[in-house]
Amino acid sequence: MTGRDFIKHILAIHREVKSGITWRKLIMLYSKLYIDLGWYVLPCYGLVELEPGRLVCSCGNPECPSPGKHPRTLNGVYGATNDINVIANYLELDPFMNIAIATGERSGILAIDIDNLDVVDRFKSQFEIPDDVLAQKTGKGKHYLFKYPEDWNGNGLPNRVGEAEVKGNGRYIMICPAKHIKGVIYKLENLEKIGKKENLLADLPPKLKEAIEKGGVKKNDADYNYLVSFSGSGISKIAKLTYVPKGKKNPVTEVRLFVPDGAKVSKNHAEFLYKCTINALVICNIPEAVIVRVVKEVMKIFCDSEILEQVIIKEVRRQKGNLINYIGKTVDLSSGTIPEGSRNNTLFSIGCVLKETLVGEHLIGAILWIINREMCKPPLNAREVSSIARSITNYVVNRVFRNATF
Repeated sequence: MTGRDFIKHILAIHREVKSGITWRKLIMLYSKLYIDLGWYVLPCYGLVELEPGRLVCSCGNPECPSPGKHPRTLNGVYGATNDINVIANYLELDPFMNIAIATGERSGILAIDIDNLDVVDRFKSQFEIPDDVLAQKTGKGKHYLFKYPEDWNGNGLPNRVGEAEVKGNGRYIMICPAKHIKGVIYKLENLEKIGKKENLLADLPPKLKEAIEKGGVKKNDADYNYLVSFSGSGISKIAKLTYVPKGKKNPVTEVRLFVPDGAKVSKNHAEFLYKCTINALVICNIPEAVIVRVVKEVMKIFCDSEILEQVIIKEVRRQKGNLINYIGKTVDLSSGTIPEGSRNNTLFSIGCVLKETLVGEHLIGAILWIINREMCKPPLNAREVSSIARSITNYVVNRVFRNATF
């Protein structure tokens, strides 16, 4: 869709707004527009006016730390969809619902999030951002939306550049017409200039791209020589990794399942995902009931398959028997609860066990999100869980898979 076509759709929505439409209809119109652009829309909790001038999150928590901004989906940002019917179903559950856009390769968007209007002009000047870039005024700052660079694989990006956040894979931004807790609506900007352009999203300005790449590049480990070969069909890939460990002479071979962000796991790799997920959770001593819930959701999300509870339990108990003599550094979550103060470290430790066989920010993030929801008291927010998954995946991809092409 060209910039001119985008503006035509926006103007059509504005005409409907003037004639009077419901919030539900407004959310549907914008969601349809974004989906037509190839963007993935994330249903989020909305805001309810309990009394004049007092807005609260529709999640029901009057002290919600992220009112109107956190996902309604079970697997957080990974539940973003390009199916308008899914949006309609969520609106039935929550007529006050807000929407966001999943950034990164899935939607083809790299977002720059400036959280303070006072620094916008300085940032814009510093990185030479032109006036015809699609922007959005937020409750207290501004978003700039750029085309996701084709020569990036999305891994190793820094969280910040200058005075702004960088939002790529595993992140999201609230999007017009979402409502902010301050009562203002997220508003798209620079539309008149964009209407004169062929492309809706501009490329990253060279200076800004250079700064992001400089912050995200990790140095190669010269003590390792890796040979990576891939096999398998579908979007997911089985990576056979052969290397010579530091201080050793003989090569070691490891096998991992790599799942690119937004991808499904092919049928050929479903059993590998199933058994490796159970294996990692058994090693971490996660309670059986939680393992069952995690595995059922993961298989549904990534393989579109339903696994019977008794089948999962049988495999869990089989693997527990095989791991009686396991010696390794693991976490012990047999209590069933991850208390405040140890949530980040514990989820990171679980992720480090997962990465021995499973690779992919989307995949590890989804598993950690379910564990967070089931065991953390109180749960971490989506941003923190995504950050943990991204950190683990960046390490594996940049250090272990650096010679691979994904």
